[in-house]
Amino acid sequence: MKKIIEFICAAFYAFCLKLHFRPTGRVVLYYHSIKKQEKKSFEKQMEYLAKHCQVIPLCRIFEGLPGSKPIIAITFDDAFVSVRDQAVPVLERLGLKASIFVPVGLLGRKPDWSLLEQAGDQEETVLDIEELRCLQERGFALYSHTLSHPFLSKLDTGRMREELVESRRRLGALLGREIEAVSYPHGDYNHTVLQEAKKAGYTLGFTVDPRMIYAQTDPMAIGRFSVSPGDGLFTFRLKAMGAYQASDWLRKMKKRLRQSKKLS
Repeated sequence: MKKIIEFICAAFYAFCLKLHFRPTGRVVLYYHSIKKQEKKSFEKQMEYLAKHCQVIPLCRIFEGLPGSKPIIAITFDDAFVSVRDQAVPVLERLGLKASIFVPVGLLGRKPDWSLLEQAGDQEETVLDIEELRCLQERGFALYSHTLSHPFLSKLDTGRMREELVESRRRLGALLGREIEAVSYPHGDYNHTVLQEAKKAGYTLGFTVDPRMIYAQTDPMAIGRFSVSPGDGLFTFRLKAMGAYQASDWLRKMKKRLRQSKKLS
């Protein structure tokens, strides 16, 4: 029922965008794994982006760009081998680049964080350093996803700082470049996490809140839209145009209603 309500709200919001469209907001999409049986549907999604959108590198998401097409950046969390095997050939064929967030403390290993079974990713493997270097040479941007993929807000400040600082330092040393961006594992963050990420030297921080990006967006709390090869093309199009931002508004409305009930 929740997904149906979100879809209806997104479709209505898309209609409103069509009526009053201003190409100022940007959208960041994020995937996790791409299974072999999902490659065809992923390919159709990328073909849509290549034809109808302006796909840019993640580091340029705040830049002023001309044109009337929606501006999109593509990201992958967790740096799974399946992304290299299934997604990268499609992206290269279409001339699209993407950014990959790497849990640098788990290179070459099976992931061991929670929620893997729920996502169907328990059989995945994280890429090793040589595989990551190869992707970097091919034009894919690599950024931090912490050391061990924890719920950052649940850590004490010292451990939180280690996850953010050490992942940036270690990944930078392995790749020979500065690491400007981090995505918060599980989409988990609070004010302290944002402060510590900034202190660690990151200039961009990415959440999983479905929000479009505008000039006033906090660069340490940039929203992204969850996409999957299993999304139908119409649903994918709604997400790519930012229409699923309506689900974030629904969540906020529910929170306000609960708070008002407690006060009454």
